[in-house]
Order: sequence, then C-alpha cells, then structure tokens
Amino acid sequence: MTSDRFAEFKSTLSQSGDYESFQESMKTLREGRRAERQSMREKITHSVENIANGVVKTITSDDTDVVAQIQSRGVENAPRNENVTRTVENLSNGIKVTTTSDDSEIVERMQNYADKKGSGEGMGQGQGRGKRHGNMNGNKGGGGQHKQGSRNGMGR
Repeated sequence: MTSDRFAEFKSTLSQSGDYESFQESMKTLREGRRAERQSMREKITHSVENIANGVVKTITSDDTDVVAQIQSRGVENAPRNENVTRTVENLSNGIKVTTTSDDSEIVERMQNYADKKGSGEGMGQGQGRGKRHGNMNGNKGGGGQHKQGSRNGMGR
C-alpha cells in the first residue's frame, strides 16, 4: 500500500461513524479508482517487439496526464530476477522498456509472454498481478507472493 493510499484509508476510517459507513466509503473509493484506471487504459497504446536477448515494450499516450503517470510508474518497477536487466527510457509521449537476459530460457519465457499478451490471450481479471502467470523464476504467483502493482511477474 502506498503512503497516499494509506493516508486515504486512514482519512476514510476517521470520517466514518461506523463499520457499515466505512465499508460504503471504501467501496466508493475503489469504484472511483477502478473508473480512473479504465479511463487511463483506454488512452494507452502498447507495442511489444522481440529482440535477440529479450523484449522491447513501448507504452504511449496522447494525453499528457497519462504520459506523466506512465513515466512515473515505469521507473518504479524493477526486475525480480537477478538474470534480468530492465531499462526504462522516457519518450515524449510515454516510455520504452527494454527487458533483456543472457539466460536463453528466460528470454524465451519473456518473448512467449509478450507474444501471448500481444495476441490477446490471457487477458482478463487478475492479469498482471502474479495470480495466473509464472514469474521469470518459473514460480507460479498467488498466495501473496507478488505485491499489488507488480506487472506480469517479470518486473516490479
């Protein structure tokens, strides 16, 4: 939980007179965040390119507010596997993320995952939260293994 989310949670808790009103307030906040995320997703364009030792993902938008969010989130995520290198380059309209490895098995998994996402397979609830996909170590997610906000088990 980010410090902003914690402050929001704490404020909602202190303003609620009872448990039911607290639950209702939190539900309203979650719905608002969900709507914001959906709106942001609709303004983002993704492209993925396989390279010899990994993948290059480009995330762009025409909305300057969305670009700022993309860029701030892009630098927050770091690889979870010591055999993976991730570099983030800010573009005028988004970011370019290059994820590479010297381990051919990891490269194959990254590229297969990128191909799967590009074709629309595996897209659905929980996508990218580590619940349905393995990470670069071959471990399955879930059970609290990945913190909320991790992306595709390849990096954080």
